[in-house]
Amino acid sequence: GITRQYGLTNQEVLPEELIRIAQHNGFRTKLKTMSALKLHEYYPLPAIGIKPDGSYLVLLKVNTHEQKGLCFNPKSREAEEIASVDLTQRWMVLT
Repeated sequence: GITRQYGLTNQEVLPEELIRIAQHNGFRTKLKTMSALKLHEYYPLPAIGIKPDGSYLVLLKVNTHEQKGLCFNPKSREAEEIASVDLTQRWMVLT
């Protein structure tokens, strides 16, 4: 699969590398820095979030009324609800 094709290891993939892999597989990608509360108004979900520590999460759903988002954490393999203060980060949008 992709892991073997691109020589990926257990280390986190850099955003630029992830964009290159996505584009090579037919996705148009954009790297945006904005609140997820605004992101979902302009781009379709899901979106890949880049956390300050360099790890990733996937934004699945945004509830603007409650100012919360539902994200999937690949490390824990669980969905988690996060507050809007944690939803402002870099997002990779695949369209």
